[in-house]
Amino acid sequence: MNREKQQKLASPPERWKLLLIAVLVLGLFFRFVHLDQKVYWLDETHSSLRIFGYTEPEFIQDIFSGDVVNSDDLLKYQRPSPTKNWGDTIRVLAGNTEHSPLYYLALRVWAIGFGSSVAALRSFSVLISVFALPGIYWLCRELFESPFVAWVAVALMAISPFHILYAQEVRPYSLLTVAILLSSAALLRAIRLTKKISWGIYAVTLILGFYTHWFFTVVAASHGLYVVVTQKFRLNKTVIAYSLASLAGIIAFSPWIINTITAPPPLEEQMGWVFQKLPLLTLVKSWGLSVSRVFFDLDRGWCLPLNSPDCSYLLSDDESLIYWLILPLIVLGGYSIYFICQKTPARVWFFILSLIGVMAAALIIPDLIKGGQRSTVTRYVIPCLLGFQLAVAYLLASKMSTNFRSVRQQKIWQAIFVILISLGILSNLIITQAHGWWSKGGNYHVHPIATIVNQAEQPLVLYSVPSNVLWGKGGAVGRVVPLTRQFEPDVGILFVVQPTVPSKIPAQFQDVFVYRPHDELKSWLEQNQNYTLEPVVVDPRRRENPRLWKLVK
Repeated sequence: MNREKQQKLASPPERWKLLLIAVLVLGLFFRFVHLDQKVYWLDETHSSLRIFGYTEPEFIQDIFSGDVVNSDDLLKYQRPSPTKNWGDTIRVLAGNTEHSPLYYLALRVWAIGFGSSVAALRSFSVLISVFALPGIYWLCRELFESPFVAWVAVALMAISPFHILYAQEVRPYSLLTVAILLSSAALLRAIRLTKKISWGIYAVTLILGFYTHWFFTVVAASHGLYVVVTQKFRLNKTVIAYSLASLAGIIAFSPWIINTITAPPPLEEQMGWVFQKLPLLTLVKSWGLSVSRVFFDLDRGWCLPLNSPDCSYLLSDDESLIYWLILPLIVLGGYSIYFICQKTPARVWFFILSLIGVMAAALIIPDLIKGGQRSTVTRYVIPCLLGFQLAVAYLLASKMSTNFRSVRQQKIWQAIFVILISLGILSNLIITQAHGWWSKGGNYHVHPIATIVNQAEQPLVLYSVPSNVLWGKGGAVGRVVPLTRQFEPDVGILFVVQPTVPSKIPAQFQDVFVYRPHDELKSWLEQNQNYTLEPVVVDPRRRENPRLWKLVK
């Protein structure tokens, strides 16, 4: 496709402008609504711990002392303290190298000005995510030279359930999305203009991306592949300018590279869970779910009825129904890749294929060869999802354009666009009402359990924690804070580390609950303290192994 043909898609039809504006407004609304409603899960808990300069050993030594504590005692590790300064934050970040530090340092600045509440911290990510909308617009203008394609892409991004979920996450993924879009647009602009200032801007976006997330290095690699291939493997001015800009970015990032190499613990100890093997069919299913979540997301979504202690999924990834529902979206994504390869020049389609393919290969190949679940984590494949969104936006804009010969087919594709937008709106309407979602690591039980405990009379919770998971991702901090931060201040919490048991149960509490008791604790309660343990069912799928039990004398 030559430049002249692309120009035919330059302006969206007048009747669509109001729709696009309405979708944009809805997307902004969904990003900002109910920021503090969903559980502040383990990843976000670690974010707060680090930005305020605390370490996991500090938390464990204080909280696991054998004394009864409450939610305020735990939340002091999630707030700023006069005893913790910038030096403490930098030391903690330097010792946890699985994430680059820029987002967390910026978040500390934000927290100083706006507070450390859940809504305040999440609003930082929301604000960053808004910049993804002009970012994808700019990228589409550079890539497709068409305002119509750009506006369709903005609409899809604005209403995307996946991007809205991670816009409300106290993690760097919204910033990573912005960095990918800006760096990609800056690269295409630099190639087009061939000016030093343009390559300088690209180098700055590389530094932004590197210090945002390690996965950006894979995006940078896809850029390198794109430049080398489109320049036909010749050492020309474009390749030299790209190499110098990349070298500047790597040099600027070298302090963190050195720190990662030298700082304990190794990355494998922090992220060991991603190396656990999964069956091939499970991998394939997860890839399909990841692609579909950009447009439609109701799998493992919410508890019915809302706020009920009896939580059920309307759709589950354990059942075939969800995969039949997302199959049309998978077909649409695949067809959009085919269409863009057929209808655009190599500089367009190869950019999208490299953005998708390099990241996919970096995750899928190790999973298939060595075993693991890297490729199943939807937030890890953000470059791939952006590539699919770009391809679908071009497909829809082309088919809906007034230059499309068949009016009937034009109407069909306009209907498909409306359906996609409607699916996104439906998903977000449900998401905004939920207390948990798949992106929160399966913390669906947190709100129902906290509701039950908070309604009890003078409650005490014996919180059992396995001794082999006291630290690290998924360890003590991530296990106990998401639930206990939702307890009222009058709820007593006594942590019991497996296989130990408490010396006694404090007498001042009336209703006593046990959370995930280990066998020794169960035996001690039943045989030594003459209690009966009654299960409190908050998840019908766990009736045989409930998390919460109530003690009956």
